[in-house]
Amino acid sequence: MTSTATASLQPPPPGSAPRQARGAADALPVLPADTDAADGVEPRGAATVLTEAALHRRAATPLAVGIFGPAGSGKSRFIADMLDTATRLAEGARNRAAAGPFVADVVVARVSPMPGREPAASLVGGLLDALGAGHAGFAEDAVHAGGDPREAERLAGERVNALRRKLDGERQALDDVTARRARLTESVLFDGAGSRVDAFVRANRARIEGRLRAFGLPASDPIRSFKELVRDAAEPGGPRSRLGLTLGAIWRFKGQGSLIAVAVLLAAVGWAAGSWADDPATVSAWLSGFGDHFTTVTDWARGHLDLLQPVSRIALALAVLALLAVLVRAARFLGPVYRGIALLKGDLGARRRDLDGLLAHQTRRVDALATDVETAGRGAEAAQRRAEGHRSAGLSDHGAALAADLFGLVRSPAEAAERFFATLSAGISAGREDAPQRIVVAVDGLDGLAPAELAGFLATAHRLLARPGFVWVAGLERDAAAAALGEFDPAAAAARLDRMVQISYDLGAVTPEAGPLAQRLLVQGPAETRGARTADPARSSLDRPFEPFEAEVVGRLAPFTGGMPRAVERFVQGYRVARADPRLDGAPPASFAMLALGLALDGTGGGSELSTLDHDLGRGRSPADPASDVGRAFAAAASALPQGLAGGDDLRRGLAVARSYGRRG
Repeated sequence: MTSTATASLQPPPPGSAPRQARGAADALPVLPADTDAADGVEPRGAATVLTEAALHRRAATPLAVGIFGPAGSGKSRFIADMLDTATRLAEGARNRAAAGPFVADVVVARVSPMPGREPAASLVGGLLDALGAGHAGFAEDAVHAGGDPREAERLAGERVNALRRKLDGERQALDDVTARRARLTESVLFDGAGSRVDAFVRANRARIEGRLRAFGLPASDPIRSFKELVRDAAEPGGPRSRLGLTLGAIWRFKGQGSLIAVAVLLAAVGWAAGSWADDPATVSAWLSGFGDHFTTVTDWARGHLDLLQPVSRIALALAVLALLAVLVRAARFLGPVYRGIALLKGDLGARRRDLDGLLAHQTRRVDALATDVETAGRGAEAAQRRAEGHRSAGLSDHGAALAADLFGLVRSPAEAAERFFATLSAGISAGREDAPQRIVVAVDGLDGLAPAELAGFLATAHRLLARPGFVWVAGLERDAAAAALGEFDPAAAAARLDRMVQISYDLGAVTPEAGPLAQRLLVQGPAETRGARTADPARSSLDRPFEPFEAEVVGRLAPFTGGMPRAVERFVQGYRVARADPRLDGAPPASFAMLALGLALDGTGGGSELSTLDHDLGRGRSPADPASDVGRAFAAAASALPQGLAGGDDLRRGLAVARSYGRRG
């Protein structure tokens, strides 16, 4: 059973909080021209006042705040400023040694409705995201409250098993990729056709086979033999690196050693013959030493010593030719090999880049799955302990993992959401150590929903969030919301909206002229146009003591609300919040009296009469019909003030603030 009680604040005794001085909040607040909020004027001082009402220690919850305005009026920026202020106030309250006027442990959740999505799912998802940072255990309890613990245990176990099977498969895939990368060279050369080196070898098979045979290499499978040479030469530091292959082609392979030996022998002969040709007398004397037995030979040799010089030259020339033959044969052999190495490197570079990317991707997948398995394992252990009736010690991540299965744990999704929010509210009310003191839920983007979806979302949010400990803020277009809620009962639309929203603020009530607004934006700049009252964690503008005349004015105007307890309570609450608006800083009693008058008549549908009164006051006239509700209320307010109601600008000032906080805009 949900509560619709109106939030209330009790002021402290007189003199406990000084009246705030008039300051920057009296200037016209405007927005910077950015993409989020360049479409309207946003009174940040009012955002501060409403945030203080939401976070005040003595504020009774549930509390619903409606930010009304047409498209482009700045609802999104207003709500964002409320949330920023709430964060600062809570942080300031935590850092204070003494207890201040505001709660310190606040969870701020942002919800963006989406067409076609279940409203409860959007609310639960936004709230889980906000609670997961600092209240995971509390959120986990609420999630588990929506289903059967044994069913949760079964789902958690199945999740762990599925993740482990998937992890095993991904690890096997990672091993395969690692092995493929390790044997990439073998794969390119031998396992598949289509590589550039394979095409080169097959196109030059005859030439390559002949050169292999000439060097005495196995030629039964010339393509494989050649590829093995390319592989060995391409490996840095291998037994057949480029340097080793080059040296082997020069002297180690078949025929090369013989040619080198011939070249050496011929070079020796040429050198010796040249030496003898340079000194024939010594050679002749040496030949004479052989004796008479070799006379015929030595005589012939002495007679032909002039042939030594040509013999020397021929021998040396033949030695050079032999060496050239060695180098030419080596070059003819190495040319195709080096060409194959270049082609192999090109093939390896392209495929290695692909495999490196695949390896990195697969490694990330394995790491992520390993983390998921670990998280799911802890969640399964927690679910098992819950099923066995034991409370889990400490926080776990199971709540977030199970959130996706929340609506599958019970027969009714509505029942799951009800239990979830009921558990959160009960924990806050009971003061659990792991529970926040207040939860603020901001709903923005309702303008994008169809009327039926808008009505459904508002009804669901009211049903789920109207619980102790919750404050929810919604940006609405008043006419669209009323039309959606009154689709089947137009007469009751306004009453339904009033029951949902306890505090209203209308951004369209006061719209500045476009010319002055543009001039302020241009001259002052975005940073200077954001001047407004700054939230103070040490004190609240709502705690400013009431003046004696205020009780008299409120008491005399209360009958004009219709007299029903709900209407009177809303009138008093609206006045308590609106009187703290920075536009009334330093205002005279007449302004506060007109504020009360406007709020009292707002709920009875006196909007047109209030507009007429504002017009009359602007022209210096009193109400035209003293017998009308406005005339009688004006007289009642005037009678409560010793000086009466005077000063047209001051009176209109109070009416302007009343229009902002009124339920009819």
